[in-house]
Amino acid sequence: MTRMSAKRLVMLVLLAGLVTGCAATRTPPKFRDVPPAKSAWTEGRRLWSEGRTLHVAIDDDPQGLYVSRIEYEAYDGHLYLATVRQSRPFADAKFEIDTTGLKLNQPWQDHVYWVADVRWDDVTCRAATVGSTLGQRVDRVKAEVTTAPPDPVARRID
Repeated sequence: MTRMSAKRLVMLVLLAGLVTGCAATRTPPKFRDVPPAKSAWTEGRRLWSEGRTLHVAIDDDPQGLYVSRIEYEAYDGHLYLATVRQSRPFADAKFEIDTTGLKLNQPWQDHVYWVADVRWDDVTCRAATVGSTLGQRVDRVKAEVTTAPPDPVARRID
């Protein structure tokens, strides 16, 4: 083994130890509720349920970007939703989430939140939580889930 290979191996082992240590001791996220009045970006989003299915319609996006998918995570009986955007012009989008296998408080429609912001205190913990919608600190907005499809949101005319 060359000297450079040994250094790389040591660095990889140290990095793996940091990431594994963070994952093993992951502290529960700290949530902060954001009032709807400070969350105008949620106005173009409609949610309704049919049985165990959550329907999500995106009729507007404040960034003007296409919403390609909804990431979601069930945590402590609540369902957290986050939009994933692509660098292309906005177009209406619809998604369905089957909540059957998720461990949600009942009625589950009362336990749905939009993720407004996610932060980590430690970069190694961020690396250990790849694939998670939640970080160490999460700002959340209570989502209104109706039992019937709501009327489309009126569009702004600039």
